[in-house]
Amino acid sequence: HRDLHLSIRRQRQMCIRDRYKAECTPEFYLFDSSQKLVYRGRLDESSPNSGLEPTGEDLRNAIENVLNNKDVNADQFPSMGCNIKWK
Repeated sequence: HRDLHLSIRRQRQMCIRDRYKAECTPEFYLFDSSQKLVYRGRLDESSPNSGLEPTGEDLRNAIENVLNNKDVNADQFPSMGCNIKWK
């Protein structure tokens, strides 16, 4: 029973990964009130081993724009983390 549950859960996760083209973690997705994907990308310019402290600036700016009914900047940068691997 547990194996079946884990198999179904993994299949759902793979569908979500494929639908939104997730490539690495962490990768952030932000949807507006009409469920339109308006942001896909990194948290900020920090990345593993970069020495930069995370600020959340990129994602925070996108969230603030959505909350204020403004367009989200189309210049979005991909996340820099571990690749998503499925066995």
